[in-house]
Amino acid sequence: MDVWVPALFGLLGAVLGATGAMWSAKRTTDAAISSAFHQRDFDQERWVRDRREAAYTALLSVDHKVWELTGPLASEEGADEDSSALWRRADEAGSELELALTRIRLTGPPDVEAAANELYLALGEMLEAARPARDFGLGETRIATYVGALGYRSEAQQAFQRAARLTLGFSDQPGTGQPMTAPLST
Repeated sequence: MDVWVPALFGLLGAVLGATGAMWSAKRTTDAAISSAFHQRDFDQERWVRDRREAAYTALLSVDHKVWELTGPLASEEGADEDSSALWRRADEAGSELELALTRIRLTGPPDVEAAANELYLALGEMLEAARPARDFGLGETRIATYVGALGYRSEAQQAFQRAARLTLGFSDQPGTGQPMTAPLST
């Protein structure tokens, strides 16, 4: 019997050690799997955020391009060669605007899409106000109509930027810069 007691305790120790090792290995495996799933989710969220940021930046880039082009066009009375080139560039910017809006519709979310649509409409009004063939009502002028469209664009741009910042995870603190005003030449 003296021989069996140490052997029994040795066997019990080996069984407990093996059980502990198996339990530890299972816990380690579970932690690794959980970590892999969290990393995958993080990578997916980052990928979506990067695509959204690119789409939002594209819209703001086109917004700036339309703003730059329409100011001089709205202040001109006649159609000369310089304004023809500007109008071709403005038409190209209109195509870029359509593409940027489509990218935002694909990447979402709905509140940013709604704000982007509003900015799209405002930029369309700016382009229409600058068109030389546009008929103006009694007491209206091209410049006054353009300035009104510019105000609408400023509000729509601020709303879009606010929605985009929130979607991208930034705070709702307004930027330090002021909205741009019309680049009218005199």
